[in-house]
Amino acid sequence: MDNISTTTTTTTTTITNAQSDATVQENRTALVFGASSEQGRAVIEGLVDAGFGKIYGVTSHLTYASRLLARYKHEHHILKNRVYLLECGGGALSNPQQVKQVLSETKARYIFLVTATDLPRHAHTKGCREAENMEYDAIRSFFDVLVEVYKEDGLERNVVFSSHEDVRAMCILDNRRLSIPPLEDGSVVPNFSGKGRGAEYGLQILSDYPDLTLSVITLPFLYSNFLALCCPLPDKGQTEWQISACLGDDAIDMFSEHDLAFIVPEIFENPSIYSQCNLKLTAGAARLNDIAESFSAFFGKDVIYNPLTYQEMANLSIPTAACMAQMCHFFASYGGSTSSYSKDVAESLMLPALRRPQTFEEWLLLHGNAREFQEVGLTAKAVPIISVCVFDADTVEGINVAESLLKNDNIRSVTAVFSDFDSEPARRLYAIDPERVRLASISETRDEKSLKKLLEGTDGVFMMIDMSDAGILHRDEGEELHAINIIDACEMCSVRHIVFCTTESIVEMQHELKWPPSNNEKAEDDESSLKSTKLSKPLRSITQIDAYLHEQLQKHPQKMVIDAKARIAAYAKSERITVTFVILPMYPENFIDLVTKAGVVTNNVDNAAMHFAPEKEECLLACMSVQDLGRAVARIFDFYEEYAGHEIGLATDFITIREVAQVVREIFFESRIDNKDDTFANDANRIVQIQHVHEQMQVDGTGNRIIDLGAIFGFCSQSDAVRKRHSIAKVLNLCPEPTTFKMWMNENKYNPAFREKLGLR
Repeated sequence: MDNISTTTTTTTTTITNAQSDATVQENRTALVFGASSEQGRAVIEGLVDAGFGKIYGVTSHLTYASRLLARYKHEHHILKNRVYLLECGGGALSNPQQVKQVLSETKARYIFLVTATDLPRHAHTKGCREAENMEYDAIRSFFDVLVEVYKEDGLERNVVFSSHEDVRAMCILDNRRLSIPPLEDGSVVPNFSGKGRGAEYGLQILSDYPDLTLSVITLPFLYSNFLALCCPLPDKGQTEWQISACLGDDAIDMFSEHDLAFIVPEIFENPSIYSQCNLKLTAGAARLNDIAESFSAFFGKDVIYNPLTYQEMANLSIPTAACMAQMCHFFASYGGSTSSYSKDVAESLMLPALRRPQTFEEWLLLHGNAREFQEVGLTAKAVPIISVCVFDADTVEGINVAESLLKNDNIRSVTAVFSDFDSEPARRLYAIDPERVRLASISETRDEKSLKKLLEGTDGVFMMIDMSDAGILHRDEGEELHAINIIDACEMCSVRHIVFCTTESIVEMQHELKWPPSNNEKAEDDESSLKSTKLSKPLRSITQIDAYLHEQLQKHPQKMVIDAKARIAAYAKSERITVTFVILPMYPENFIDLVTKAGVVTNNVDNAAMHFAPEKEECLLACMSVQDLGRAVARIFDFYEEYAGHEIGLATDFITIREVAQVVREIFFESRIDNKDDTFANDANRIVQIQHVHEQMQVDGTGNRIIDLGAIFGFCSQSDAVRKRHSIAKVLNLCPEPTTFKMWMNENKYNPAFREKLGLR
């Protein structure tokens, strides 16, 4: 779609950042109604990361939604011609002709729909039922138009609709369990009931059209309510903050809208599986007293839960108080063991992206600096990080991070921990800026007292635990314990932020493994999961799979190093320290270890052989230069509150081993032919072989390094979920001008070690 416009001001539909892009496949085009909402923005971000093509965001507030594009200002060469914002004046769904025009001209096959209820702003009034009916009519009109457009163009489309329960109908069906006093106009939780009615209509009308799939997502109490309706409010002296709501004393189901960034793309990837399903999601149930304790622990302020009665909340002087009281009363009455929301369903939908539903504590880490919390006095202005301690500076990661921090004028001191601070790398780092660099020995970090002394006055910590010395085939529990001790010391010394480099957790790869369930287990899964969700595949809980996984890890100990690092990251998160988790990719530097001189003669010229483990040479590997890691980490420390709680999978390329071999040949062999030097004439005959290395094989001159790397690369390359977890777009925010794999190879064309392995002078 190149342009959509009408001449009238009130119903103008325009595109911002719209340019044609022939490289994007039409069948991956997505359309998001409600792009300026919290859910809409999360879904757009998820679709970008999942690699969808053109993404159209429909909103009635273009100025507000434009902030989304501003977040991608450094990603223009990735997102240019991919994210478009369409403005539909008067409401995104209010005009059926506009909806039809957008559906017809975008030809989007993947559609996310979220709607808002235009409730009256006064507290106690009639008019809520009218707002419910208006929302229902808009949803109904959308599905009618969808069918109409399908009859005209015959294009398959897949819709995900974000909904809530039809509470009014539930009260009629079961007034003993749900007894919610209706408002003056007879409405019951109108901001939910209209959506619930619309979902039922959509499921009914689309059931006659197999090419139009609909998956309904029914959400529970959202964490975002703690930014508005249930935000802790202070007393006059700002000595105590209260969460005041009629949410009862029992646990209620909760959920983070951000998780839709992973759930919606997964549904779009498998529309036939989730078609005609009502997926009732939850991250788990929590008591409001526990939520208040989490607020207290995070902000260091006295936050308590003040349970109101329904009538007390309905009488509050806040907009739509009566409707909000109904909503809270519904969750308080509908929670507990009788709830139909399913954590198993949410987990199963997120596992392909190697994620789990956010807990409230994790959500709070991401939103702790929100404007709403600042306005009520829970947060103070962020103090900049000016001193950083880099552990394991001997590693390529550590030394690159330390060097990048010294290029940052905001950082006044860098403490680098080396195993030998008289080593050449340590002396080279110190020489960069003796006034800002402090060298420390690893012996200063082996007990609690020395760690506390080392970290006194430190604002930030970079951690990259190196377990390679012990061998990847053996889990080094000492290194893991050492990392945990560092985290404990950070908490005692009030370190503001940790950037933790980790690798993929095998435990979170369970969706990618082949599970051989017993007959009893399969029967149990079929009965519990399929009955409640109508899914055509069984859903498995984390607990069920962990037991099997433990057995598998005993059989494959070479993978334990990955899981150990992930467990350390999980411990840091449990200590409520603000942390950014950086998931490491493959480095181009690693490929040096995978190249040896083959010792095979072809036309009197030695071939260069690349030894590699995975049998599937076309599997994509996330790749990024370790130099870019340093620059990315330095930027994270500059904006640590923005990245607190985030998990960033690093990648500047997704490349196959066969492509690596081709790049090596082009740069090291074919480029030499261009010089027309007779000395290198035979280089035209050189090839780069790919040899699969098995666990029992030994490669001369490499020790176990080839086998160890091969085992890990083989695991990562077989998982499409690993690729999904690494985002080029997010890296470009941290590193606007990254070094791609081919650029790195060109820069290292004359690297003596690399050239020697290739048999070059």
